[in-house]
Amino acid sequence: MWMVARGMVSLFKQRKAEFSSLDMSRKLPSFLIFSGDYKPLPGGIAEHTYKIALQLSNMGARVWVLAPGYAGDDEFDARQPFETYRIRRLPLTDWLAYLVMLLYLILKHNIDVVYCATFYPCAFIVRIARLLVPFVCTITIHGHEVVYSNVGFRQRVKKLLKRLQVATLNSVERVFAVSSFTRGKLIEAGVDENKIAVIYNGVDVSELTDVEVDEDFISTLGVSNRRVILTVARLDVHKGQDMVIRALPLVLREVPDAVYVIVGDGIMRPKLETLVDEFGVRANVIFTGNISRRRVISLVKTCEVLIMVSRVEGTCVEGFGIVFLEAGALRKPVIGGLCGGIPDAVAQGVSGLLVDPTNPNEIHEALSRILRDRELAYRLGKQGYERVQREFTWPKVIERILASLRTLPS
Repeated sequence: MWMVARGMVSLFKQRKAEFSSLDMSRKLPSFLIFSGDYKPLPGGIAEHTYKIALQLSNMGARVWVLAPGYAGDDEFDARQPFETYRIRRLPLTDWLAYLVMLLYLILKHNIDVVYCATFYPCAFIVRIARLLVPFVCTITIHGHEVVYSNVGFRQRVKKLLKRLQVATLNSVERVFAVSSFTRGKLIEAGVDENKIAVIYNGVDVSELTDVEVDEDFISTLGVSNRRVILTVARLDVHKGQDMVIRALPLVLREVPDAVYVIVGDGIMRPKLETLVDEFGVRANVIFTGNISRRRVISLVKTCEVLIMVSRVEGTCVEGFGIVFLEAGALRKPVIGGLCGGIPDAVAQGVSGLLVDPTNPNEIHEALSRILRDRELAYRLGKQGYERVQREFTWPKVIERILASLRTLPS
C-alpha cells in the first residue's frame, strides 16, 4: 500500500511538472467525457453526452467516457469506438469512486480536457481533483441547474449551495450553456460571463433520415390513416402534455381525425390518464410508454406536427429541446412553449410556432393552423430542415467547442 501511495504521489508530481496549459496548435486534445447521465439511459442529456463523445472520436480525438452504470450498458459500450468506464451506484461512496477513477484516468491516459456533461455530480468531484492534478475543465449547463426555488427541502438545500455552485463554475476554464436562456441564468447567478460560451445541442441528420418507418408498429398503434399530433418527452409536470390534452377538444372540432400520441413515461402518467377521461378524448389519445429509438423516429416521420409546450414548474425548465431539432431534421413543423431555452431551438414562424405554454387556447390555435394549412406546415418543415443543416449538426457543435477552447490562454 505504501509503495502504491508513493507511486501515485510521483505521478501527481510528474503531471504537475508536465502539464502547463492546453496547446491545440498541433493536435486535438485528449478528452475525458464525464457525465452523471449517459446512454443506454433515454433522454436528451444522455444523448447529448454520447454524441459529444462519438463526434470527437470520429474527428480523431482520443476520447474516454466516465459515467454511471446501467442495466445493459456492457452491450452498448462494446459497440463504441472509445472506451467507457462505469461506476455502479453505491450509497454515499460513489462520489469517492468517481474521484478515484477520474484521477486514475487522467494520469493513465494523459487527459488534456475533462468535459463535464452534467453539473451533478461531476463539477464538485472535478473541483477536488484539480487540487491534486492539473487539467483543463469545461462544464455544460442545461438550464435546470441554475433555476432556484424555495419549495421543497431539496430545492432549499440547492439554493443554499448556490454560492458553492457559482464558485465551482467560476473555477473552471469554460462553462458551456446550451441556450441563451441558460447563459442569462448563469450570469444572473454570478458566473463570469467571459467564461461562458453558448454551445447549442445538435442532431445527427443521417441517423434519423436513414431509419425506415416501422409500418407494422404504426399499423398496430392504429394511426396509419390519422393526423398525428406527437409529443416525445418524459411525463413530467413541466413538459406540457396536460395542456395539449386540455386543448384537444377544441382541435377535434376542426380536425376530427386528429390523434394525440404521447411517447414516454414518468410520474405524471396517472394524472394524464385521468385528464384524458375528464376531457372526453380517450378515443383520440394514445400513450405508448417508452419505446425503441426506431419506433420514436417512425412516429416523428408519421406525424403532422410535433409539440412540446414545456413551462416552468419550480426548478423544472426546458433548457433547449433536442426533439425540436430532430423533428426539423425530418422536415416536420413544431410547436414549442415560449419558455426557457425553447426559443433557441424553435425559430418563431421559421421552423415552427411558439405559444404560451399555460394557455390551451393558444395551443389549440397553433395546432389548428398547422393541421389546416398544409402549405404552412410544409414551409415550416422545410425551413426547419434547412436551419438544422445550417446550424445544428453535431460536427458544427464540436467545431464551436474546439473554437472556444482555442481562445484559452496558452
